[in-house]
Amino acid sequence: MTQEIPKRLQGALMRIRGDHPFFGTLALFVEFRVRDDIATAATDGKVLWFNPGFVDKQDTAQLCGLVAHELFHAALQHVPRRRERDAKLWNIAADIVVNGMIRQDTSYQLPKGAVEMRKLAHLSVEEIYEQLATGKTKVPSISLLDLMPELASGSGDGHERSDNQSNSDESCLGQARAEQLQRHWRAAMQQAGAVARRINRGFGRAGLDRVRDYESANQPSLSWREILWQFMVSTPYDFGGFDRRFIH
Repeated sequence: MTQEIPKRLQGALMRIRGDHPFFGTLALFVEFRVRDDIATAATDGKVLWFNPGFVDKQDTAQLCGLVAHELFHAALQHVPRRRERDAKLWNIAADIVVNGMIRQDTSYQLPKGAVEMRKLAHLSVEEIYEQLATGKTKVPSISLLDLMPELASGSGDGHERSDNQSNSDESCLGQARAEQLQRHWRAAMQQAGAVARRINRGFGRAGLDRVRDYESANQPSLSWREILWQFMVSTPYDFGGFDRRFIH
């Protein structure tokens, strides 16, 4: 059952707003809820869920890092951007990105067991995912997943899945929901950017212009190559369907 937001969680949110107005503005675009059956914390792309017992175990710096972690997942659209990719590998890749941002751009700490690979943290989630999926980088262990699109429809049972749980179509967002989240967060990013520019601070130590995943989240969902394929062949793999008069 949804409960009142704990005072410590509210305090962490207020500290983030004071330290980093850009991130604090983004926090206005999410809901904060608590549930006992969420093991630690999770997001469905718009709502941030927290276990009140887990919140109480964190010190102030760790709690701010936890809130920022889930907020970055939502704002960088890590839930809709996964599409049909493996849930575990995608979650690990996304964790590497957001935890790298927290280490680089804030003074906050991360809860124990957080996944970190600083040599990859500057890449986008898609780039890190490919390295993990192809075996170029060893896959770090992760016990719980916190990207849970099933919470948005209420189809989930509230429990985070274990790392040996397989990917499924039910855990992927529908196209309409994904497009809605993309519009929502692009508007949020624009407003947060306007606030940060007006007061001339709040982007973090390094600034988001150095975060590859920020660029990926704000690019069009279809690249020009994908759009061009639609006009040339039936599918990207239909190499026999080219009109050879225009192959050049």
